[in-house]
Amino acid sequence: MQLKEQMTYAVKDSIIEALTTILSLMPNVKEIGANEAFQEKGNIAASLGFVGKIEGSFIVKISDAAARKVLSKMFNNELEGDTQDFNDCVGELVNIIAGCVKTKIEQLGIVL
Repeated sequence: MQLKEQMTYAVKDSIIEALTTILSLMPNVKEIGANEAFQEKGNIAASLGFVGKIEGSFIVKISDAAARKVLSKMFNNELEGDTQDFNDCVGELVNIIAGCVKTKIEQLGIVL
C-alpha cells in the first residue's frame, strides 16, 4: 500500500471509529480534494497539519446539520452554529479524530 493510501485509510477509519465508538453514529466518509472542502455553503471544514519525517494535512468537512447532531450528542446539549462554543466543539471533534489518526498511523508502522 502506498503512503497516500495508508494515510487516507488512517483518516477514514479514524473518523468512523471515533464517531461510532464514542457517539454510536455511522458517518458517511468519502475522500475529497482540498478545494472541494471549502466550496459548498452550509459546511464546516477543519484542517489539521502534521510535521516531522512526513509533512501534510487533512481536512474534515461536515455539514452544519450533521455537526449539530454530532456535537449535541457528544455534549448532551443543543448547540447553536456560529458561536464560539460550537466552533470549539468542532475543534475538539477534530482533535479526537486526530488522536485516532496518530494511533492508526503508528499501527501501520509509519513514523511521523
